[in-house]
Amino acid sequence: MKDLKMIAEGILSEARSLGAQMAQCTVAEKETREFNAESGEFTLLRTLFDSSVAVTVFKDKAQGAVAVNSFEEEAVKNAVAQAVAAAESAVPDDAWQIDDSGAVLAFSDGALEPDAEKFFARTKELLEDTKERHPKLLIEQMISDHQKIHSVYMNSYGTTYESESGAYEFYIGYSAHEGESGSHIFGSSVTLADLDRRVIDCGL
Repeated sequence: MKDLKMIAEGILSEARSLGAQMAQCTVAEKETREFNAESGEFTLLRTLFDSSVAVTVFKDKAQGAVAVNSFEEEAVKNAVAQAVAAAESAVPDDAWQIDDSGAVLAFSDGALEPDAEKFFARTKELLEDTKERHPKLLIEQMISDHQKIHSVYMNSYGTTYESESGAYEFYIGYSAHEGESGSHIFGSSVTLADLDRRVIDCGL
């Protein structure tokens, strides 16, 4: 796990060194644990890691913004430089302002860590429930995942918002078949904070 606050502080310092009077950034990392199934059978289990950086700077009352998907020092510095260059070629606007409260707040929401055993059981149950309740449907593809997101927003006034959230997502792509007739493929999905109910009974 990266120190997101340290990355954010480095971004703001770099922006100041390049002449930005104000700057803000959001640094985030996401961990996704995913099950895949095709034609009703499990085919894939994997864990994915993603990182993102969004930088906005204000120089001489003009704004520039750049986003990258890397925490590498060179990539982050280049992003800041590109944002400053964008501001230097942008039209000034006296109305630009960012949160100057200096507030430091932390937020947490949802299931930050997955219940792996129950998650797999609910995924398997969804396949079985669909076959039982809707025998004419064929699940062409199912993707169920748990996503944990940790992000830090920070700006040059010291305002800092740190957030951690977690949720389960279930997606199925399905078609209906009767005799030689078949439908187009349709999709349905739901995002859940917990696994207390059968997935087929939740949301869409």
